[in-house]
Amino acid sequence: MHLHLVSFNVPYPPDYGGIIDVFYKIKALHDAGVKIHLHCFNYGRGKASEISQYCVSVNYYQRKLQFYKQISLIPFIVYTRNSRELIENLNRDDYPIIFEGLHCTYPLYINKFDDRKIVIRTHNIEHDYYKGLAKSEKNLLKKIYFRFEAFKLKHYEPILRKATTIAAISPNDKDYFKTINPQTSLVLPFHPFSAASSKIGCGSYILIHGDLSVPENIQSVIWLLENIIPECPYPFKIAGKEPSKQIYRSAYGLKNVEIIPNPNDSKITDLIENAQINIVHSLYPQGFKLKLLHVLYKGRHCICNKDVVQNTGLEPVCYIANTNQEFISAIKHLMLVDLTNEMVDMRVSMLSRFSNQNQIGKLLELIS
Repeated sequence: MHLHLVSFNVPYPPDYGGIIDVFYKIKALHDAGVKIHLHCFNYGRGKASEISQYCVSVNYYQRKLQFYKQISLIPFIVYTRNSRELIENLNRDDYPIIFEGLHCTYPLYINKFDDRKIVIRTHNIEHDYYKGLAKSEKNLLKKIYFRFEAFKLKHYEPILRKATTIAAISPNDKDYFKTINPQTSLVLPFHPFSAASSKIGCGSYILIHGDLSVPENIQSVIWLLENIIPECPYPFKIAGKEPSKQIYRSAYGLKNVEIIPNPNDSKITDLIENAQINIVHSLYPQGFKLKLLHVLYKGRHCICNKDVVQNTGLEPVCYIANTNQEFISAIKHLMLVDLTNEMVDMRVSMLSRFSNQNQIGKLLELIS
């Protein structure tokens, strides 16, 4: 089987949520014998020879980031990925097409692709995501941009009806997108993990990690720094990409906090494996937090709020805390609790439905 896959960014290195899903999906499709024609928009990551081994062909298109595209009623994340060359390449055959996210659907906006299998992989309810960014953003101009983009994304969503099917990344997203396109199925996120390998016993610190340059994560970490960490007399490590000045300011004076900027993949995994507790916190519901899988496959105890874990099926292997007092109580309790073999066995059972093999089977059913 041949198929086209259109990615919103160059899917290598797989170093953040959506791109992790794209890269490991490509790898799983290749391993299943699918011949992939990859099309990706490039805006800073550059060409990646590493992905050629999984694809029959790789085409790069420059994302057009001109300011005037913000004036259009087409969402900026869509309009800046408009490429006549891409449309011509897709029309050279009748292979099925996977569009990664609403971002890549401009070809559907101007082209019907009659009698083609079209799958749109949704990573978020995008207008909700941008509303959340607007709430978290302190810069007034950026706040206005996020609100306007949320408005445009909501009104652009009917484009999803042009898809043969939508592959939603989480149960909550599936329920939402089914109201727009009844042909919506759940395909859980693709990821680099094969088996749970959490270390038995006890660690000595608590870890918070993520991309610390994006508004939602910044505000989440600041909330923890202001409301939770001062009440807990344990070492905290905050690790991630490009920590903002706001995070450093909020951590100032807290002697039990260490900030680790820009750790590589092996360092992050080492931090996760050796922590006693990993905290995964979000200020609002969105798609699926891939770092939740990372900490459950590799870490000891995981504390998260309901917006992170609700309806994922992973509730039994997480400690759910929503209020300040619930977080503080869970931390104080779990710092004294060893991770046991029985706990890891339960994770193995819960995580089995998240295997890439299961997801690729579902995806191929949608395509074939």
